[in-house]
Amino acid sequence: MLDRLRAWLRGSGDGIAPVAIDRQRVEEACGVAEGFVRANWEDLGAYVQGTFEAADQPGAWSAVSRRWLELAADHLGAPYRVEEGKRTVFLTAWERPGGMVKLGDEICADWDRMIKGIARPAWKGKAPIVMIDDQETYHDYIAPYYPEEGVFARSVGVFLNEEMPHVALFSCAATGTMSTLAHELTHGCLARLKLPRWIDEGFAQVAEGAAGARFNPELREVERFRRYWQKHGFEEFWEGESFSRPKSGEASYFLAQVLVRNLLAGYRKQIPALLQAVRRDDGGAAGVREVLGLELEDLVKGIAVGQQQMEDEWSGGQEEWSEDEEDEDEEWRGR
Repeated sequence: MLDRLRAWLRGSGDGIAPVAIDRQRVEEACGVAEGFVRANWEDLGAYVQGTFEAADQPGAWSAVSRRWLELAADHLGAPYRVEEGKRTVFLTAWERPGGMVKLGDEICADWDRMIKGIARPAWKGKAPIVMIDDQETYHDYIAPYYPEEGVFARSVGVFLNEEMPHVALFSCAATGTMSTLAHELTHGCLARLKLPRWIDEGFAQVAEGAAGARFNPELREVERFRRYWQKHGFEEFWEGESFSRPKSGEASYFLAQVLVRNLLAGYRKQIPALLQAVRRDDGGAAGVREVLGLELEDLVKGIAVGQQQMEDEWSGGQEEWSEDEEDEDEEWRGR
């Protein structure tokens, strides 16, 4: 399946041409807030747009991002530094981040080619990536991007689609950082398309395979999720609401990956047209109908239909969706 994804996600090696900027102007727009160097992106946006021609602005934004991350590295101290690729610029404390930079460049180049003529990625220039190897510092960094109140899942990575779209990662070696990078960069590359959440999350998870993440669920897990959807239906899944609670979210991320993998297997050539046609407000129904000649219900046939219970119902102890798991009214955000 990953080979198929790479077959039509194969981009050029072209990077973004560098542009000289007023470094002092960037430094004046940056300052330490809540433990991290943060920038006044409104001020820097006025500077870039008022100084550079449109063709030079991606290069200018790349240079601005680099200087911001250099200031952040100075504030955090060694071993933090900046590593720059053809399409990405990283703040990292890794001793050998070359594999991360290469992967980031490949993901961005692949998606840039894939959606060329359809939409632009969210990045203003090279994709900025903040890698923080201390969990407390990481959560302090992303906290201002979340509401003050709410219930949130423990995060290891996030695409922050704010004034300066970028990716933040908790980069401890045990977190599967390369897979998380592929996932979050995909979100950023597809953000302007405003896809239904199930398609957006499905592609982000499939992209994790580029970093070696395997998708090989056990039959027990598949049947557990099948029972969930048989009981609850798919309306909130198509609307994107089911991703925002712990148990329905777990089932939703799983189903989204299954559906996108099925689309890649059966409708590979139609994927670009599908990405252009689907809309978030109807869960992708009109686009799926227009491009594939299918209804959303067709995509989940065999999941919604009841089936004979598996022999012995795993008498050793079958996992069920308990009543406590069904009553979920607290908000939750996964990756």
